[in-house]
Amino acid sequence: MPGMGKAAQTWRSKHRFTGILGCIGLIVAVTACASSSGGSSASQGTTVKLGGICDLSGDLETFGQFCQQSLQLAVHEVNQAGGISVGGHKYKIALKVVDGRSDPTASVAAARNFVSEGYKYIFGPDTDVTSSQVLQATANTGVMEFAGGSSDQAIIGTPGHTLQFSVLQPNSQWQSAVLPLLKKMGIASGTVAIVYPSDVGQTIAPQFAQILSAAGYQPKQFLYPPTTTDFRSVLTRVKAAHPAVLLQGYSVQQGLPLTTTALQLGVAGAVIGVGETPAQVPETIAKSQGKSFPLVWGSMIAERSMDPTTTAQFGKFVRLWENYFHLSPNLAEAQTVIWFYDPVGMLVKAMETANTVTNTTAIAKALHSFTPAHPYQGALTDWYNSRNVIIRGSDYGVFRNGRSQWTYLPPPTS
Repeated sequence: MPGMGKAAQTWRSKHRFTGILGCIGLIVAVTACASSSGGSSASQGTTVKLGGICDLSGDLETFGQFCQQSLQLAVHEVNQAGGISVGGHKYKIALKVVDGRSDPTASVAAARNFVSEGYKYIFGPDTDVTSSQVLQATANTGVMEFAGGSSDQAIIGTPGHTLQFSVLQPNSQWQSAVLPLLKKMGIASGTVAIVYPSDVGQTIAPQFAQILSAAGYQPKQFLYPPTTTDFRSVLTRVKAAHPAVLLQGYSVQQGLPLTTTALQLGVAGAVIGVGETPAQVPETIAKSQGKSFPLVWGSMIAERSMDPTTTAQFGKFVRLWENYFHLSPNLAEAQTVIWFYDPVGMLVKAMETANTVTNTTAIAKALHSFTPAHPYQGALTDWYNSRNVIIRGSDYGVFRNGRSQWTYLPPPTS
């Protein structure tokens, strides 16, 4: 899962509440800005309420801040275009974002409050740490929820959870990108050490191990407590396994010290980071040590890279972001913003297709009208499979000799 680095911290400190965002507190909406000045153009019955649970504080705030921006930008674009057209009426979106505080108890409480306040559409939480609990709290409530976890894909789409949708690709799709990445890094065989925090690693590490074993590698799993700050103990055990490559993931906050320690201990000659940009971690280490980074670094990410040379639709998304936030996005920021940006647009199109803003069952059915032959064209090319998991393309990249080289894997056609 993508993590954010120093650039993201700088972006937040400069742009958290500027320009059009100056009207936001915990409630974030274009219509809220109108009402704060003494009156709203969207009266009762002309507004669709959308709730966001974003981790704006705590350990996961780097995810939450950008998921909040994702929702803000998407709602702004919908409202600016005139809103949702259903039954001859136009509906604006009123967005309320609540801090999940990186805490399951707080996130569940926020979800229950949204349900009691009549919200039919909830986006978030943004990571595995809280999403599974929230999905249980909103099950069988008639509420549509778009969650950002990956391990909760075993829950989404099952009985009682048919109105819940993932904003991350199927685990098997993005995890399979490790195989062409290993080949591109020149690693055709050997031991692959899978080093993950134990919370998400309990699900993710075995899945990686299965994929690697089927391809002829020898995977070995090493889980560490998610609160770990000193990685020497786990990496000493990893080194004893003599891995050809170290595969680690979840966040740049853990990835940076873990990889730095692996470098110091000489654990492996190559590292694969799941989620970080291929340049972010090694360049940071190189600058801190005053020398070039000696390891080959590969990176897997779950969405198309923020590369202006990709597609026209992605270039349009870059310009939208620049106009709204007055700053050019970097790769790590962009891929997290996209988590919720396209699903908001897909929800709006599904409402218009189903000709309702209240019948969540009909709207959920309409979401499946997007197919490989007729996908949703947003910032990416998207559709939902039968298990309510979004399908997109994947990128992976190799950092070698100070340069990044990206390869795009298109989404499957079924």
